[in-house]
Amino acid sequence: MITKLIATDLDGTFWNDEKGFNEEKFDQLLQRLDDNDGHFVVSTGNDRATVDRVITKFIGRFDYVVNNGAQIITKDNQTVALHQIGHDLSSQIYQMILAMDVELDHGVVFATGHAGYMMANERGVGRLAHIMEEEFPELQSIDAVTDISEEILKIILRVPENLSNAVIDRLQETIGDLAHVTTSGYGAIDIVPANTNKAAGLATLAEYYALPLSELVAFGDGRNDLEMLRVATVGYAMPNGDQMLLNMFEAAVADNNHDGVLDTLLKS
Repeated sequence: MITKLIATDLDGTFWNDEKGFNEEKFDQLLQRLDDNDGHFVVSTGNDRATVDRVITKFIGRFDYVVNNGAQIITKDNQTVALHQIGHDLSSQIYQMILAMDVELDHGVVFATGHAGYMMANERGVGRLAHIMEEEFPELQSIDAVTDISEEILKIILRVPENLSNAVIDRLQETIGDLAHVTTSGYGAIDIVPANTNKAAGLATLAEYYALPLSELVAFGDGRNDLEMLRVATVGYAMPNGDQMLLNMFEAAVADNNHDGVLDTLLKS
């Protein structure tokens, strides 16, 4: 499939369950894109550091729409856009989270472009506390949101997966149009700046490269991929993904554990 703009989610989509991927096929695809002046975009709820830890070998050959659209970076390391949640609003949202009668699986994380921050009294609390420690190897302890000197790009919380949609709806109703609440999969919830999502990030990146969105082919497995799949000329849902997406979009040729993204592109 020859196109100039390919975007894919990572967890459950491009990455297999072990956060791996077929490097030989990926190199082959990137070479085809290079020959066609095209771009491969990782469009993910992960931060850039997490992406780079897994796709280290290919840094400089793909673009980034990370933090669920809050941060857009080109493959040659140019920041195209950086959307932030103000510290005052972040403090308000944090109090809203605390006011919910829901037990969190780990402490609330305030993510910046370079690090993660968590209230000191929440470190190590929750059955999945280790998850954020792994995702942010230099996770920093704070006593108040005002201790964070960087711009806050998103707020991360996690609840049991069967409760996540209800919690998202409840938080969005409480926050209103001040910010956007979305899933990042497996019970993880991201709160990002208002009007921020993967589709908006891809539109910004496409404009930067003077490419029409009619060139976009996209892949996803979760509800935070919905806007992206909708704006794509061709949107593919992963066979292992959310049934809602599979009801709306064509399925990739295989699941995330069997090179579904790469084979759909290379074999079509």
